[in-house]
Amino acid sequence: TVEKLKRKIQIGDDVNSGVHFLSIVTSGTVELRFFLPEKDLRRVAPGDLISVVMDGNQFPAQIVDIGFFPQPIGNVYSDYHRPDAWEKCFIVRASILGTLKLGSNNMVRVKLSK
Repeated sequence: TVEKLKRKIQIGDDVNSGVHFLSIVTSGTVELRFFLPEKDLRRVAPGDLISVVMDGNQFPAQIVDIGFFPQPIGNVYSDYHRPDAWEKCFIVRASILGTLKLGSNNMVRVKLSK
């Protein structure tokens, strides 16, 4: 199961009933955390606007913070068998601007503006 593997849940994973994998906090602010490949770091900075696409709808978001140290992608996904396992990425936090409705199948894509 995903819980035993201690890695991020990915598309196609089977998740047993009762496994905690998501918390939704009731707040006026919705925050998104995503992994930015090191090669794209110069394309963003805190304060930049990005687009978040979820369930076919596009929402504006603003980058709040970019992690200081790069993480190996293999470490982020707990999978060093990936072809990109030794490439590095940064953890980025962004705030969704406006109202966001969460659906049942929230595949999220981030579009950088630069």
